[in-house]
Amino acid sequence: MRMVPPARRLAVLVVDDHPDTATSFVHLLGLAGHTVVTARDGPSALAAVALVRPDAVLMDVGLPGEDGYRVAQQLCDRLGYR
Repeated sequence: MRMVPPARRLAVLVVDDHPDTATSFVHLLGLAGHTVVTARDGPSALAAVALVRPDAVLMDVGLPGEDGYRVAQQLCDRLGYR
């Protein structure tokens, strides 16, 4: 499959504890020309966001430990994401 290049390349963080799901997102977003970083849980997602400052975050709400809703709230509170 060939995708049309995006007008703007994005840095995207994919947070999912299921490797197959994360790999699928990496593949599809990569085909679209975006840079993708992955994390498997809340703490690694928070660390990745602090380093990469992604344009978008795709997060599984059913993460082990802290769920995706809590991690998303921390992103908003700590780093100003909305």
